[in-house]
Amino acid sequence: MGGTYIGFLQHDSAKHCYLLVHACLRGYSTTHSAFCHLLLSIMSPVPTYTPYKLNGVVSTDVPPLIGGTISRSSRKTVPSPSPSDCATATVDSCMPPPEGTGVIARRVLAQALRQNIDMTLAGVAPINRIPSELLCVVFEHVRQPRCTKGTIDPYMPLVNIMLVCREWYHIAREHAALWTDVALELTPKRGLTAPRWDAHLLEWSKAAPIDLRLEFSYPMIAQCEEILLRHGGRVRRLELSTVCVASVHELPRMLRALTSPSYLSHLTLSLPNPMEMGTPRVRADPEPMPSLQVLVLDRVVWLPSHPLPALTEVRMVGVQPVHIESLSPLISLAPNLTTLQFTACTLDCCRTQLASSHLIFPRVCILALTRTSASIMKDLLAWLVLPMLEDLQVDQLSLDVDPGQSFLPHPLALRDPVMHLDVLAPTFFQGRSGKRLSVIAEGKRSKITFDATPRGETEWDDWARSWILAIPTILPTHTLTSCRLQLSFWARETLTKFAIHVPNLQHLVVQSLEERQAASPSMAVMMVEALSTLLRRGFCPGLVSIGIHLHSTSCLPGLFGALAERAETGRRLRNLLVCTAAQYQAAEERTFTEHLLRYVDVVEMRCIPERLWPGENIHDASDTAETDYFSPGML
Repeated sequence: MGGTYIGFLQHDSAKHCYLLVHACLRGYSTTHSAFCHLLLSIMSPVPTYTPYKLNGVVSTDVPPLIGGTISRSSRKTVPSPSPSDCATATVDSCMPPPEGTGVIARRVLAQALRQNIDMTLAGVAPINRIPSELLCVVFEHVRQPRCTKGTIDPYMPLVNIMLVCREWYHIAREHAALWTDVALELTPKRGLTAPRWDAHLLEWSKAAPIDLRLEFSYPMIAQCEEILLRHGGRVRRLELSTVCVASVHELPRMLRALTSPSYLSHLTLSLPNPMEMGTPRVRADPEPMPSLQVLVLDRVVWLPSHPLPALTEVRMVGVQPVHIESLSPLISLAPNLTTLQFTACTLDCCRTQLASSHLIFPRVCILALTRTSASIMKDLLAWLVLPMLEDLQVDQLSLDVDPGQSFLPHPLALRDPVMHLDVLAPTFFQGRSGKRLSVIAEGKRSKITFDATPRGETEWDDWARSWILAIPTILPTHTLTSCRLQLSFWARETLTKFAIHVPNLQHLVVQSLEERQAASPSMAVMMVEALSTLLRRGFCPGLVSIGIHLHSTSCLPGLFGALAERAETGRRLRNLLVCTAAQYQAAEERTFTEHLLRYVDVVEMRCIPERLWPGENIHDASDTAETDYFSPGML
């Protein structure tokens, strides 16, 4: 709302309304300030100004008083020519400078302004001065649209606002767009006759598109079907969740009840409790769904027979097992499919091996695997052909194969080559139970995230070391130009064997991760020795930058000899970043820096860990392309 304001109206009821709304919105920080600012603005409207005379000249311009800020020190209250309950306008130093009879000019200007305010606001209660159309917009911002999950009531902000006054209650009640998230629990204990808030939303939403979640049991099938018959034509997002096994096979009946599914963009079929005999397959042939974009199958398998031209994402959760041939209809029915997601799913390996041909999804660029095993991932990737794959997300992968064993037939081939690698293998993982190996590989448009855990009891260092050396069997590393290794174990052969597979590496960052209570720098010493071996043996001939995190500078002299040998052979480093946790004297820092500058062009000491990764710390203005070697996603 563009416009200018003259300040907050000094009226008791206006103050009371503001305080009420301020209290109502307490706790909703995202909309609190904007809403309160809007109320202050509207409750001080700019009236239509009538011509006024100033120094004998008639003017119709808006007085320059409008838009000024009010200071308490210079505030003057102009008396009204007639008693009124309306607001008292305030005047301050934003008044125009007096010209000639300045005092008279001020009073004439303030009187004209006051008369227009009185005419505009006379007889109108301050709480009702806000237009209903504008209130509806404000209410929509108070309650942002969201998907109902059935666990949190998303209408509490509106409930508080509706309690301010009767007028606000009716305005919110009649605005259908506020009541479009409908979650109904149709069970024998509740039903539609129970006095639940959500039961009224179907009526309050009127003809607006709704997001509908139905949780039903077998005895309530008829009521659920009646709801879909009456309101199915305006359902935008539909979630059908059955709470008992007997009602699983009634899902086709529910889908057929959709009178006009042309508006349906998101469909979820859910069975909260898995069945012992396996995942049930639902056979239904509803009306075509030309607008369906997302299909979620939670412990239920159903694929439509009609074309789905708008379908871009398919998620399978807890499907055990997944029959690969059942996905083949998606190739022809969903030509624009771009995302496949499998969570806690198993694979029918026997039927997969008997498959006559591979499935080629020409446009799938995102593949997400969560809570699966390495053997399942191997079979799935061996059977699916994804030529446009750009983003592979593997989370909570259970490595049920021998450490170091290649569980993929060939390294993953993405659309764009990966250039940056980040490996994290700590002995502890804050916020999670157990030990994990995290690998992130990124290119210009490609990304692979790999989060794995050992299966069963095993020696962590040996297991993680073996899998780090097996990274080249998972993804192509010959295109890597930058790498960061954060390990809780270091050995000479670990770094040198890994360096064989990264011949084009230019930037390397190493860090030793230990328990916070560990005070021994032994692991840091081993890291320095491994880095020195790498520099001496001539691996990574294009290496130009190194960042190293040390507990103290006592380990730093171990690099002097290796850096000197590399400089003598014509492979002098351009940049060396050193981060130490312990404080040391400036004289010691200057000594180390002067010594290192014999073999390195630029040396930066006493840098914080966060500055160890970004590319802007590599001081080489001549080649900006090489300096930006860590993307924000890797930090």
